[in-house]
Amino acid sequence: MDSYIYPVFAVVISVFVTCAIFFSIYLLVWLFYKQIGKLYKKYKRRKMENYYLYILKCSDGSLYTGISTDPDRRLVEHNESNSRGSKYTRARRPVSLVFKKHVGSLSDALKLEHKVKKLSRIKKVGIITGQTDLNDV
Repeated sequence: MDSYIYPVFAVVISVFVTCAIFFSIYLLVWLFYKQIGKLYKKYKRRKMENYYLYILKCSDGSLYTGISTDPDRRLVEHNESNSRGSKYTRARRPVSLVFKKHVGSLSDALKLEHKVKKLSRIKKVGIITGQTDLNDV
């Protein structure tokens, strides 16, 4: 009778180990695809969002240029948040939104922001008043 128990026990153990291995592999693959899905959704959302270039006027009269998907929300963050607003505007509150323009993609917004930040104050004021076109920058 003992001679039948050991082979059955070995088969049960081997089936259990095999199931555990397959379940582990299935779980790892599922987690991998779930993470890939999150990354893809984040990439797709970021790629499709509409970005704006905005210019803020600080309380000391200086100008601050930035990009955002929601300039109005960003203005509130600059004025009220100690962690979300920029370090520059934190010391120059209150700030007001004097210019915003829809740019499109993140890449275009970053390129335009870089160009505008290099401009002199006079040219930035020209952009705000409408005397200078952003396409000429």
